Amino acid sequence: MKKVYLLLILLITFIPKSWSQTSILSEGNWFKIQITKNGVYRLDKATLEGFGIATESVNPNQIQLFSSPSKLLAQENAKPRNTTLQELSIKVNDTDGKFDTKDYILFYAENPDQLFYDSLNAELKHKQHPYSNENYVFMKIGHSESKKIQNHIPKSLASESINSLTHFEFYEPEFVNILNSGREWLGEYFFSEWDFFFDVNGHIKSQPVKLTSQFVSQTFENTNLSILSEDKVLDNIPLRKINYRWNDYYKRYNRAGEIASKSISNIQDNLEYTFSLPNDIDISSGVYLDFFELTLERAIAFYPNQHQAYLINKESISFDLSHQADREFVWDVSNPFSPSMLQPVNSKFSFQRNDKLGKLSFFKTDNVFTPSKIEAVKNQNIAETETPELLIIYPKYFESEVIQLAEFRKNHDGLEVGYVEIQSIYNEFSGGKQDPTAIRDFARTLWMQNPEKFKYLLLFGDTNYDYKGANNLDYVKMERLIPTYEGKESLEPIYSYSSDDYFGFLEDHEGEWPEGYSQNGSWRSTPNKDHSLDISVGRLPVKDKIEAKLLVDKLIYYSSSKKSLGAWKRKITFVADDADLNIHQRDAEAFSDQSIQNNAAIKPNKIYLDAYPQISTELGDRSPKAIEAFEKAMNEGSLIINYNGHGSEDGWTDEKLLTLNQILRWRNKDRMPILFTATCEFGRYDNPAVVSGAEAALLNPNGGPIALLTTTRPVFSSTNFKINQAFYQRIFEDVSKPIRLGDVFRETKNNSIDGEVNRNFSLLGDPSMAIAYPTLEANLSLINGENPENYALASQSKVLLEGNINDNNFNGILNLTLYDKAVTKKTYGGQNYPSMTYKSIENKLYEGKAKVLNGKFQIEFTVPKSSSEELAEGQIYFYAVNTDSTKEAIGGYNNFMIGAVSNEPISDNEPPQFEMYFNSNTQTFTVNASDESGINVSSNQENGNMILVLNDTLEIALNEYYTATESYKTGQIVYQFSKLPEGSYTAYLKLADVYNNSKEEALEFTVEQETFALTHNLLYPNPAFDIVTLQIAHNKAGEDLQFEISFLDISGKIMAQEIRDCYSCETNISFGMNLEPYLPIQGKYFYKINAIQISNRDNSSKGGKLYFWK
Repeated sequence: MKKVYLLLILLITFIPKSWSQTSILSEGNWFKIQITKNGVYRLDKATLEGFGIATESVNPNQIQLFSSPSKLLAQENAKPRNTTLQELSIKVNDTDGKFDTKDYILFYAENPDQLFYDSLNAELKHKQHPYSNENYVFMKIGHSESKKIQNHIPKSLASESINSLTHFEFYEPEFVNILNSGREWLGEYFFSEWDFFFDVNGHIKSQPVKLTSQFVSQTFENTNLSILSEDKVLDNIPLRKINYRWNDYYKRYNRAGEIASKSISNIQDNLEYTFSLPNDIDISSGVYLDFFELTLERAIAFYPNQHQAYLINKESISFDLSHQADREFVWDVSNPFSPSMLQPVNSKFSFQRNDKLGKLSFFKTDNVFTPSKIEAVKNQNIAETETPELLIIYPKYFESEVIQLAEFRKNHDGLEVGYVEIQSIYNEFSGGKQDPTAIRDFARTLWMQNPEKFKYLLLFGDTNYDYKGANNLDYVKMERLIPTYEGKESLEPIYSYSSDDYFGFLEDHEGEWPEGYSQNGSWRSTPNKDHSLDISVGRLPVKDKIEAKLLVDKLIYYSSSKKSLGAWKRKITFVADDADLNIHQRDAEAFSDQSIQNNAAIKPNKIYLDAYPQISTELGDRSPKAIEAFEKAMNEGSLIINYNGHGSEDGWTDEKLLTLNQILRWRNKDRMPILFTATCEFGRYDNPAVVSGAEAALLNPNGGPIALLTTTRPVFSSTNFKINQAFYQRIFEDVSKPIRLGDVFRETKNNSIDGEVNRNFSLLGDPSMAIAYPTLEANLSLINGENPENYALASQSKVLLEGNINDNNFNGILNLTLYDKAVTKKTYGGQNYPSMTYKSIENKLYEGKAKVLNGKFQIEFTVPKSSSEELAEGQIYFYAVNTDSTKEAIGGYNNFMIGAVSNEPISDNEPPQFEMYFNSNTQTFTVNASDESGINVSSNQENGNMILVLNDTLEIALNEYYTATESYKTGQIVYQFSKLPEGSYTAYLKLADVYNNSKEEALEFTVEQETFALTHNLLYPNPAFDIVTLQIAHNKAGEDLQFEISFLDISGKIMAQEIRDCYSCETNISFGMNLEPYLPIQGKYFYKINAIQISNRDNSSKGGKLYFWK
C-alpha cells in the first residue's frame, strides 16, 4: 500500500506537459555504471550477475550504453547544454545472441576530470572536476540493437611515421582545504624538502620533459622553493609571505596562502624531483602541493597497464607495432562517444584526424577495467515537470518527511508544491554525477516555463564544503546531502564563501560572474557585475530522519498551532554587541527607528550589551543581566530577534551573550522568532564536523528560531548594515496578505548586493513559510469622541478609545497597551568606547481588554497620575484574536500626545484591594486586584514600582505581567516562577491605583519537592517499520534530565540504545528514533526508559512492548 500511495502522490504532484522533451530514462530497464578512470571497461556475465542483474534472457547485442559529456557543466545560463544521454559505440563479443560465460562488451569511458589543449600556450592542461570523482555510463537492457564500434582502416599509410606519442598525466591530490571553504583542495604539506617520482615506462630521454608545478605557500617571509633533480637545481619558485594566523583574532582574516607556480622544460634521464625550502626558514612555514602536470614523449607500445596517448597538431601519422607480439587493441578515442578501432596493415597502424588534439587508447584484454559499481535506475521524466510555486529538492532518504511538508504547504497554505529527488536531477541534467549546476539548470527549466509562478526552492538536507568526501568522516552520509555553491576563492577568509543563492540565478545573462580576486595582497571585488535572485532559496540542514521529522513538525506547528497566538508577534528584539566604538549598537538603534517608522504596530525591545553591567571572571568579562534579558526575550517571544555584532560558529560576543548550551535549553515552541544574525560565521552550515549555533538553534525541536537569515562566513559590519537595512525596508511593505519569508529574503538580497560578502547571508528555513504576522489590522478611530491625531491625553483623566478591525465579521477579544513617551537611556561606556544614548518604550501606563463585536471595539480607563508631565508622543498597541482563535489582528498608533494635566481631576484616596495566591505544583504566583480608578502599572510611580519581594532578597518587577479585564477597575497578575527551591517563603507586594494610593500585602507559602517520577509513556506508531516517537511525561518541569532508551529482543539482548539529554524539560517531551537499521527481523520487542534527574541523580524507569514489521 505504501508504494502505491507514493506513486499516486507523484502522479498528482507532477503533471507532464506534452510539448516538453521526454527523458530517454522514462521507459526501459536501466542501470548506472560508475566510472572512476579513463579507459576501456569490460562487462561480462559474471560482472553483471555480481551486481544482481539477471542475464538468462539478455542478448549482449541488445545492451545499449549511454553517457553525457563528462566535463563540468558550464555555469553560464546562456551557454548551450548538452546533457542528453548519447549512445556509446561499443564492441560486443558474442556469437549466438545469448550472454554466455565467454561473451563480453568493451566500451570506452572517461572520469569527470577534463583534459584539453591550450592553443594559446601550445600545451596540454587539465581541469579537475570539483564536485565529483565519478562519471557514469547508463546501461539499457532491452530489445534494440546497440551501436557498434567501427573499424578504422586507412586506404593508405600516412607519410609521416612516428615512434613516440605525447604522454600527459597530472597529480592533484585532495587532502586538505585550508579554510574549510571554497573549491580548492590541496595535497601534501612539507616544511623542509619533499621528493616525488613519476613512474612512466617508455620515456624518450632524448626529448624534453615539461613539468608544471603549482603550490600554495604559507611562509612568513619572502623566500624561494627550489626544484631539483639528481641534486641539480633546475629552477626556483618565488614564495610570497603571508600574514595569516588561524589562532590570532585579527590575523586570521588575512589571506591564508599564496599561489606559486612554475613550468620547466628540460632533458631528463629520470623523473624524480625534489622540492626544497631554505634551511633557515621560519619553523612554522611550509608549502602545500596543489598539482603537478607532466608532459613527455613516450615510445609507442603496449605496456602492462592500458594507457592513452596524444597527438598534437598532427593530422596524419602512422606507427609500427610489429615488434610487439602481444599487441591487441588500439582505439581512436578522440571522440569518446564514437571511438573507432584501428586495424593494422602489415603490422602498421595509420591514424588521421582533423582536430588539433587526437587521442589513442592502447589496451589488452587482460588489462581492461571492471566496473566497481552498477546500480538500478528507476524510470523518470522530470524534465516534463509542471512548474510549481514551491519546489522541494531532497535526497531519497528524506522522502517521507518531504511528502509530509509538501502536503501541509499544499493544504494549509494553498501552494502548488512539487518535490524531486536529487539523484534524478543528476541523471537527467549532469549525466548522473554530482554537480550543483544541474540543480540550477533544473530550477531554471521550471522557471522558464512560468517565471511568475515559480517562487520558492527548498533544499531539504544538509551540505558539505567537502563535495567528494575527501575527509572520509564516518558520520557524514554523503548520499543524504544536497551540495551548495562554494566560491572559487579558497584562501581569503572573508571573500571565500558558500551560498545557495546560485540556484536562484536563472536569467540568460546570469550564472557565471567575476567573484573577485587577490592582487598584491589586496582584494579586488566586483559588486557591479553581481546577479540578482529570481527565486528565493532556503535550506533545512537536516542530517538524519529524526532531525528531518522533528523540523517538519516544528514548521507545521509554527504555521498551525493555536497555542502560538499572542501579542508577542508585534515585538522585534534588537540585540547588539558593545564593541567597535558602538557601531553595532548604533546600527541596531537605526533599525529600531526604521521598523517603527514603517509599522507603528511594532514594539521594539532593545538589549544593548553596554546597557548592562559586566563582571570580570577568570574566563573574561561576562554580563549576567544581559544574558537574563536575552533569555527572557526568547522565552516570552518576538516576531524577529535581530543581532548585530561579533560572533562565531558557537555563539555571540566576547562576553558569551549566547552559547550553544543556551541554544540547546530553549523551550519557546509557542513563540518562535525569525533570527537575523549579522555576525561572523554563526550560520555556517557546510561543515559536518561542526554543528553551528544556527544549525543547533533551527534543529532544536522544543523551540529556538523557526528560521534564520544568517551568515556563513566572516563578514564586514558595513555589509551587515546594508543587508539589515534592506530587510526592514521590505518586511512590512504589505501586511494585508501573508508575508512569505522567501519573498522578503529574495528582495533583501537583491537590494543589498555588495559583491562576494553579500552571498554569505543564507536562509536556513522554508522560504515558502508565512511569517506569523497577522494580516488583519486593528485601528484607532476616536479618543473621547474626537480625531486621535495630535490629541493630548491628560493624567488623572478618563479616556474612552474607540476603534475597529478591518473585518466586519471579526468577533473576539482585543488587548490594548498604552505606553508613556519613550525614555532616554544611556549605556555605560568603556575604556575603548564612549557611552551612547538611546530611546526605549518601556513605561507602560495601562493594559486592558475589550470585546470586539462585528469589528468594532471601545475601551475605557484612567490615565495614571504618574504619567509624564512633559507633553510628548505616546504609543498605543493593539492585539486581537477572534472567538474561535482562527484570526488575529494587530495594530499601533503613535500620532497622539501624552503629558497634559487634567482640568477636572477626580478625588480618590482609597488604595486598591488585592489577594495573592501561590500554586505549589506549578509554581505560579497569581494576584487578583481591583480599584475604582484602576491599578497603576507605570514604572514611574511615586511610591515605588510594582515590585514583588521574596524573602526580603529577590525583587521581581510585575508591571508587565498585569492585565486589566474587560473593565479597567479589575485585573490580574500571573507570574511563573522557574524552579524555586524547596522551602518556606514570604512574598511582599505593594500595589497602587492610578492616583498613587498604595497598599502592601504579604503571603506566606511553602514549596515542596516531589520525588522524581516518570508518570506516563507512549510509543507510536505501534506496530512500526522505521521511525517511532516516544512520548514521556514526568513531574520535574524545568529540570535537566537524561534518558537512556533501550530496545531489547525477547531474550533481553539490547538491539538499540540511545542517550538523550533534555535541558529545562517541559512536563511532556517527545523523542524520535529510527529503528530500521537496528532491528533485523520483524516481531515483538521490548523498550525501556531509564531517566535520571541530573541535579541529584534521582532516577525513574518505565517500559513497554513494540511490534516491528520489516
